[in-house]
Amino acid sequence: MSILILPSFGHEIGPLLATTGTPFLGPDLPEARQSYINVDSHLTRGYQALTRLQYDLAASELEIAMSETYNPPAASEAATYLGYIDMRLGKSKEAKRVLTVAIRLDPKNDLAYFFLANEYLLEGDRIHSRNAAGKAISINPNFISAMRMLADEYMNEGKPDKALPYYEKISALLPRSSESLVDLFNAYDSANRLPNARDAALRLIQLEPGYLPNYSRAGNIYLSLGNPKMALEEYDKALAKDPTFQPGYLGRAKAYVALHHFREAKAALRDAERIHQNSLDLEETRRLVRDKEREWMKERVGNRLVYLLVILLLASAYWGIYHARHKREIVKILTSFNRGQEQIYDLGELAKYIVAFYLDVTQSQKGALFLFFRQSNQLRLAYSQYLKNEETFPPLVTGLHVFNWAVHQSRPAIPVSKLEDPNFEEAFPSFKDRLVKEGLTHIIPLLERGVVLGFVAIGNGKRISDEILLPLSSVVGRALESLFLYESSVTDETTGLYNKRFFRQSLQSELRRSDRYRQPCSLITFDLDDFKEINDTYGHPQGDRVLKDVSDLVVSCLRGGVDIAARSGGEEFNIILPASDTERAQKVAERIRNLIRDHAFLGLTRRVTISIGMATYPLHADSETAMIAQADRALYQAKAKGKDIVQTAGEEENLPLKAEILHPETLNIFDPATTLCRPDYFALRLEEELKRATRYQFPCSIVLLGFQSSEKETSFEAIRRFAPFLLESLRKGIDTPSALDREHIAIILPETEKEKAVNMAERTCKLAEGYGVKAGIVQYPRDANNEESLMSKLFEALHEAEKDPTRQVVIWEEKVKM
Repeated sequence: MSILILPSFGHEIGPLLATTGTPFLGPDLPEARQSYINVDSHLTRGYQALTRLQYDLAASELEIAMSETYNPPAASEAATYLGYIDMRLGKSKEAKRVLTVAIRLDPKNDLAYFFLANEYLLEGDRIHSRNAAGKAISINPNFISAMRMLADEYMNEGKPDKALPYYEKISALLPRSSESLVDLFNAYDSANRLPNARDAALRLIQLEPGYLPNYSRAGNIYLSLGNPKMALEEYDKALAKDPTFQPGYLGRAKAYVALHHFREAKAALRDAERIHQNSLDLEETRRLVRDKEREWMKERVGNRLVYLLVILLLASAYWGIYHARHKREIVKILTSFNRGQEQIYDLGELAKYIVAFYLDVTQSQKGALFLFFRQSNQLRLAYSQYLKNEETFPPLVTGLHVFNWAVHQSRPAIPVSKLEDPNFEEAFPSFKDRLVKEGLTHIIPLLERGVVLGFVAIGNGKRISDEILLPLSSVVGRALESLFLYESSVTDETTGLYNKRFFRQSLQSELRRSDRYRQPCSLITFDLDDFKEINDTYGHPQGDRVLKDVSDLVVSCLRGGVDIAARSGGEEFNIILPASDTERAQKVAERIRNLIRDHAFLGLTRRVTISIGMATYPLHADSETAMIAQADRALYQAKAKGKDIVQTAGEEENLPLKAEILHPETLNIFDPATTLCRPDYFALRLEEELKRATRYQFPCSIVLLGFQSSEKETSFEAIRRFAPFLLESLRKGIDTPSALDREHIAIILPETEKEKAVNMAERTCKLAEGYGVKAGIVQYPRDANNEESLMSKLFEALHEAEKDPTRQVVIWEEKVKM
C-alpha cells in the first residue's frame, strides 16, 4: 500500500459548483491518505485517466479494478472514484448506488460518505445528507468540508449553537482562512456569544488589516457589549485607512449616541451624508440619533414644568423640520426604488427586488409578493423570503368580487387580523387563513388605476407607515404594470417562455454575434409527440399544464441568462444555444429529451416524449431562415424515424456545408498554446459582461493570477501545465479565463460578488500550490466603472499580494496599503 498526496483529487472537497451540481475536487487542507494507486494497475490507470478528465477510460479501468481485486479497501477506493465520475456526469441514481457499494466494501471510507452526502443534499434530502456527512466526520474528525456542510445547514435552520463546534474546529485547522473566521464570527454573533464574536473580529483584523468591514464588525460588537469607547477606536481605524468608508461614520454616530455626545453624533451623520445620501442605513442611524437624544432629554429634565415648557417651545420649530425631513425621506425611498428597478426587465427579478425593498423599508422578518393574473383569474405567489413553506400558497382561483373589494380600500397596509370584509373572502377564498398560517401580519394592495395587480404580504413589520407605503405602493404598481405590458409582448402566457416574435428577433441578434466572434450558434426545435391524444383524452386544461411542466423542465437544462427558450405555437418549442457547437447542442438536446421522457407528469398515466431537430450556424445554414428550415427538416426526419429521438441536420442527406466552422477548442478565440481565451477575445467579453452587469445590476468580479518562474520551469510553462486544472474548476460557458501575457491569467466571473471571487481565488491558489501563484481581485461597479480603471486596479491588487509573503489573495481597496 502506498501513501498518496492528492493535490487536486484530495481528501478534502471544496464547495459545490452551481453549474454542474457535483463536487469540485480540491483540498481545503493538503494531507496524505492511504491509497492503492501504484499497487493495483487498473486502479492506477483509472486514477490517471480521471486526473486527465478522460471519464470513459477512467470508468472502464476502475470497473475492472473493482471486479478483479480481492482487496476490499482497494475495490472501495475504485468504487469511490466511479461514484465521483457518475456525479460529474449527472447520473444521480448510479452515483448513489456505486458510493453505497464503496461504503459496503470499506465502512471507513470517509470520502465515499462525503460524496454521498453531497448527492443527497442536491436532491433536497437533508436528513440523509446530514447522516452521511456526520458519518464522514466520525471516521475522519478533521474532515473540513464535511464539517462546513453540517455547520452551514445548522445556520440556515437558525441553530447557531449546533453550528459553532464545527466552525470552531475548522478555524483551528485553518488559522489563516478569513472565510472560516467570518463563518465563526457570524455564528458567535447569532448565538449572542458576544465576547467570542469580539475576539473573532479582532482576529479578522489581524488577518486582513486592509479589509474595512472587519473594523465595523469589531465596533458593532463593542457597542453590543456596552463599550462605546472601544467601538470608536475601531471605527476610527477604518476611517484612517479610507475617509470615504460610510459605515465608519455611521458607527461613530452610534458610539457617540451611547456616550450621549449628540453633537458629535450629528457631525458624524453629516460626514456620512456627504458620501452617500440615499442609504437606508443612514436613515436608520439618523432616527436612532434623534430618538436617543429625545430619551436623554427626558431623563435630564427633572422639573415637569420646565419639560413641558421646552416641549411647547420646540414643538412648533421641530414640527416644521420633522415634516420637511419626513417628506425628504419619502422622496429618497421612492427615488431609491425607481433607480433599482429601472434596469430590471425580468418579472422574476422585479418580484425579488420588490419583496427585498419592502422588507427593508418596513423592517419586516418575512414577506412575499402575490400577483393577480386577470386572464386566468388566478392569484399566484411570485416570490417570497423566509416563509416556512411556499406550498402553503398554490395558485388561487379568485372569485367575482375582486373589483368590489379593491375600490373600497383606503389604507395602504391592512392588518390580516382585520380582513373581515365578506367581499375579500369571496374574492380570494382561503387566502386570509393561509396568510395567518405563514405568520404574515399585513397585506399591502398594489393597485394601478383601480385595478388589483397583486399584494405584498409582510410579517411582523416594525416600521409600517401609511405615509410611506401609500406613495411607494403606487410607484410599485406602475412598475409592475409597465413590466406586465413589456412581458406580455415578448412572452407566452401559458408557459412563461418567450414567444415566437421574440425568438425570431433573438435569433437574428445571436447570429450577428456569432459572425462577430466566429463562434457557432445552435438551434434546437422540438414538439411533443402525439400531443393531440393528450388533449383529446385528458382535456385542454391538462394539456396546458403539460406544456407548462415541459417548459420548466427545459429551463432547468439551460444556462440562465445565456440560452433562450421560446414557444413557437401549439406544442412546438425552439431553443437558441449561443456559442454552442453541434456536439454541445446534441448533449443538451439529449438531456432535455431524457428528462421529459422520465418525468412523471401529474394527472397523466402515460409517458410524454418529444422529437427533436437541431442545426448549427454556420455549419448547416448561413441565415436565420435557412437555419430554422434545417432544424424543422431534422424534426420531421425524427418523427419519421419513430419519434422520441434527436436528429441533427444533414445526417440523412448530403447537405453542402454553408461555412467552415471550428470546434470550440480550436476556435480562434482560444490560444492553442494554453487552451485559454486570447487576450483580444477577453477584452471583448469584458466589455460585454460589464454592459450586462450594468443593465441587470449584477456584480462582476475579475481575478488576476500571477505566476512565478522557478529553476525548473518558466512562468509560461507553469501556466500551460496549470490551464487544464483551472478550466475544470470554472463554470463552462460563463466564466472567461485568458493568459494576458506569459506571467498572468485573468478570469471574468459574471454575476459574482467579491466575497465569492475571494473563495474561488483561494481555492485556485491552493490548487496551484507549487507554482508560486498570487491573486488580485476587483469588482464592478464597486471598485471602478470602466474597463481601463478595473484592469489598472486589478494589477495594483496583485502587486500588493506579490510584495507580502504572508498573503496569497489581495482585494483592491480605494487606497492600497503600501
